[in-house]
Amino acid sequence: MPWTWQNVEPTDRPRGCHVAWLVGDEPRRRVVLWGGAFPVTKADGEYWESEDRTWAWDGSNWSVAAEGPIPPTSMTGWGNATSTPAGVLLFGGFGKARTSGRLSFLGGEGPLDETWMLGATGWAPLAPRTSPGARMGSALGYDRQRGVVLLFGGGGMMLRGSRDTWAWDGNTWSELHAASAPPPVLGATMYFDEELGQLVLTGGQVGVDAFSDLWTWDGSTWRELAIRGGPPIILGAVGYHAGGRSLVRFGGKNKSVRGISFHTPFDDDTWVLHGGEWRAHEQVTRPTVRQNVSMAYDATNQELVLFGGLAPSGGPSSVLDDTWVLRPSEDST
Repeated sequence: MPWTWQNVEPTDRPRGCHVAWLVGDEPRRRVVLWGGAFPVTKADGEYWESEDRTWAWDGSNWSVAAEGPIPPTSMTGWGNATSTPAGVLLFGGFGKARTSGRLSFLGGEGPLDETWMLGATGWAPLAPRTSPGARMGSALGYDRQRGVVLLFGGGGMMLRGSRDTWAWDGNTWSELHAASAPPPVLGATMYFDEELGQLVLTGGQVGVDAFSDLWTWDGSTWRELAIRGGPPIILGAVGYHAGGRSLVRFGGKNKSVRGISFHTPFDDDTWVLHGGEWRAHEQVTRPTVRQNVSMAYDATNQELVLFGGLAPSGGPSSVLDDTWVLRPSEDST
């Protein structure tokens, strides 16, 4: 199945940023973006800041969907979020707590245990009776078969992950005690596979090494899929194209975070898992090399949307603000 990248040039767009949040919000027929880090020049030097606006993509243009406060983790991207019938749900991340006043590492910043919802009027913190422990890099996905949000893994400082599984029923979190579980992965992606009728977990990293295995959730436990040969990518983009029944990975760096610096080479490769087999797709037209890039599925237009990221040099001038879409080619079979 051939795939085609297209560089879209909208009339309006978010300012260039990296580690932004990008979530396909199918019930509201849009893709939403918020947070991310952009450079600001002040009298005493360059700083990274995050904008208090949430944007929506309608297939051809960006527009502001909500003004006002966004979750405190929004500048680092080290949490996760997923679309639900009620709104976009977010848990944890890394930042300064707004709802509890709790202080942590790095001048008041650290892993968070907050739950937020993006509704019709903007972001609002929720107050569940029970909650997973403070963490960043957890994976969230909406289980359409069972009507709950599943959370797996994440961790604290020093890239130490956990293997616990939690479910959100719309009001509170409950821990699920699975008989088996994936490794303690950080920064994984979770998506619902319509063919399997199950959530699938993949991507991220275990310690300092990239994680490329695939695990499914059957409602009571995790099971590993016998699919090998996937690209071990970190700091890139991962998205599931539901219409094409394909998992896509783009950019980032292969294998391990050991020795990463702003001068470490990154890839502009596109890998697609379809029919149980991974294949590299080489296109003449494609996004430039980048890291910390975001990608999400636009169900209305049946395409993956990619925005921004950071060019390999890594400085403030390397922040990108371009929008790309990826779809199966019209002549695909």
